[in-house]
Amino acid sequence: VYYITSIVTYGLMIPSGLFVPCMIIGAALGRLVGELLVSLNLAVDPGRYALIGAAGLLGGVTRMTISLTVIIVEVTEDIHLLLPIMFTILAAKLVGDCFTKSLYEIHVHLSGVHLLESDQLPQALQLTSARDIMTSKVIVLHEVESTQRVERLLERTNHHGFPVVDESNISQRFFL
Repeated sequence: VYYITSIVTYGLMIPSGLFVPCMIIGAALGRLVGELLVSLNLAVDPGRYALIGAAGLLGGVTRMTISLTVIIVEVTEDIHLLLPIMFTILAAKLVGDCFTKSLYEIHVHLSGVHLLESDQLPQALQLTSARDIMTSKVIVLHEVESTQRVERLLERTNHHGFPVVDESNISQRFFL
């Protein structure tokens, strides 16, 4: 049931999420494996298999490794499960990477959002240093400014942000 509803709701443009359905489906599959091992007279805890199944499915879908491991170990408060959870998530990520991108990356691509890969910097950024684009005389705003001055600054400069300083010219915040 969760598998079918998660497929349907993820395709809709509603904020339904995929995190919890993945946990439930993975836990159900892990519990199934645990119960099968118990039926073979092995002394295992099906609950631990459920937890590891949830971690594995989430790791395969999201491709998060360290953060997901930390989240699951923190939630369970059982440091003894760190290595099984960590290796399960890592294995799920590596196997998933062999076949396709993460579900979130695919969804972003299908939504028409174009992202630069980390190794694909535009040529202009590769040849530009900070000194080429920075302003030597920084224009600042004080904590109390007139709207006319702010409007003039926005009209006369091509900056998108100004540091806000106090009376002693110490920066307090950044205004965008």
